[in-house]
Amino acid sequence: DYIFAGSRKSRYTFKDFRQEELICIRSSEDEDFEVPCLFLQRSSSTSLVIFCHANAEDLKSVYPTAEYLRQALQCHVLVPEYPGYGACKGCPSSKGLNESVMAACLWAADFLSLQPQQIVIWGRSIGTGPAFHVASSGLAGGIVAISPFTSIQDVARDVAGNLGSLLSTGCSDWNNVEKMRGLTCPCVIVHGMRDEMIHYKHAVAIHEQGKNRRRLALMENVGHHDSSLLECAARAYHEFFLFPDKPIIVQFRDLVLAPGKEGEAGIPTFFLQLLKQRM
Repeated sequence: DYIFAGSRKSRYTFKDFRQEELICIRSSEDEDFEVPCLFLQRSSSTSLVIFCHANAEDLKSVYPTAEYLRQALQCHVLVPEYPGYGACKGCPSSKGLNESVMAACLWAADFLSLQPQQIVIWGRSIGTGPAFHVASSGLAGGIVAISPFTSIQDVARDVAGNLGSLLSTGCSDWNNVEKMRGLTCPCVIVHGMRDEMIHYKHAVAIHEQGKNRRRLALMENVGHHDSSLLECAARAYHEFFLFPDKPIIVQFRDLVLAPGKEGEAGIPTFFLQLLKQRM
């Protein structure tokens, strides 16, 4: 719970969103697997951003960021929730976060019929862990990493020396440097040089290991939570990534509505086939 601090946040309800803004991804083989997602649509969009939020966030608190991206990038925005965060069942772990984001990518392929080049994974802070994991699978055409880390152990070592690294051993298997080495899709990395939580040397180390088309933006006098990081990444989005001209048409048929709590409307629920085998 120390590493995945978002698990301490209060839960939101369906009433916090408009009905058309939520979907639920489930597995046809595992009845316990359930990923609520924020889905903000943009007419005539040719791309989809899958946003992996930071640690002390959930679908409710990240809503303004998702809305900003929808307007600034003129794209659809999908935000998967993590296990143990918000209204998502389960215990938080790197494996659970990876699976939630992977499910979002597979949903976009199965139900929106998107090709990888139409999808860009965005990750912020702890969200860069699942973002690099999924981008390295070939399911996305690009990645934007804001305030990334090389590994959780390296972050802990920066804060508390070798003892911190030792205590964090086993809490996460994310290694963003290793993922970057094998990455073939374009990558934009943005980091503040006054980041008090994750030193910008992590971004430099990740960028140096890449063999793909990539860009590193280091911002002076900018901390970990500064909104200018998002603005910088947004400016690079259309300059760096190329998308097909054909708009993405969102048209759901034969929807299953998941029942909400008493007095609440259901939300569209999608069942992915053979989900565990595809992850």
